[in-house]
Amino acid sequence: MLNKQAYRTDQEPIKLDKIDRKILYELDKNCRISNTKLGRIVGRSREAIAYRIEQLCKQGIIEAFIAFPNPSKFGNHMFKFYFQLNNYPEEREAFLKEIKALHNLWWVGIGDGVWDVHGTMFAKNVNEFYDIKNRLLSKYKKLVIKAEYGILVKAHAYPRRFLIEEDKEKNKERSYKNFAGEIVYNKLDEIDRKMINSMLRNARISLTELAKITKSTVDIVRSHLKRLEEKEIILNYKLAVNWPKLGYEYFKAFIYFKSYSEKEVKSFVEYASQNPNVVYVIFQLSSWDLEIEIAVRNYPEFNAVMNDFREKFPELIKSYESILMIEDCFHSGMLV
Repeated sequence: MLNKQAYRTDQEPIKLDKIDRKILYELDKNCRISNTKLGRIVGRSREAIAYRIEQLCKQGIIEAFIAFPNPSKFGNHMFKFYFQLNNYPEEREAFLKEIKALHNLWWVGIGDGVWDVHGTMFAKNVNEFYDIKNRLLSKYKKLVIKAEYGILVKAHAYPRRFLIEEDKEKNKERSYKNFAGEIVYNKLDEIDRKMINSMLRNARISLTELAKITKSTVDIVRSHLKRLEEKEIILNYKLAVNWPKLGYEYFKAFIYFKSYSEKEVKSFVEYASQNPNVVYVIFQLSSWDLEIEIAVRNYPEFNAVMNDFREKFPELIKSYESILMIEDCFHSGMLV
């Protein structure tokens, strides 16, 4: 599986020094960054960086280096699904196994809260998604208590600034990667497909290795990679991190607005982006108005963040529901 994380654990958190945390932060923004460039950023030699990354992998903190393609940029719509499930352990396990094996799956999460399972699928059109969800509901009609569906409009993915909380200048960054968004029908050739699928599992793979896999040259794969990045077919290169080993839990909040004011929503998103613990703001068509994902040490910290939002935007936020993420995983097979 490309990226599987368990978010709840009883283990003692591993304490990292400032350099290791900066390394994680920079790699999570772009894990294809060279050790030389990363060394210049954190003030260490290329060899020291290589050793520290190796140790972070051995400790199980870094689980994988992953490319993050954007299916919307090669002609796909993005759909959301949410399920409450009956307590039938064997059937639940079979249901989750079947969802994780779907070719159309982009991401699925298991939570403790308002939803047991929720995730994102990509499909060429609404009929394709409709058929998939109907097959699942028909097969597992006794298991699914409640279901909700939505259309993903866009998602702002923010750098995980909680890793460098002591660095005030870094925490002023407001940049984000915009996932999903406008659907573009970029054509992918065989070299593009092989490159994307190879980097799904190993984003730090060298151009030389990509040339071997695609049976082309370094110059050709470099040119293809440049195009894939410029077209945002590959959005960025991230880490799969075992966050519980560092003492973090992930929460998702489903926010309901009193009334939709474009100005107030923009102000809220701007304010949320300033919080170093906010890692995603998700815009979609669903019965709630917005989702945000927050990485914190514990539930009281999550509650404090949400209370702050409610106090700052009393005329916008009506209510919210939440889940604590227990496990999640990204696409497990060939993406394109």
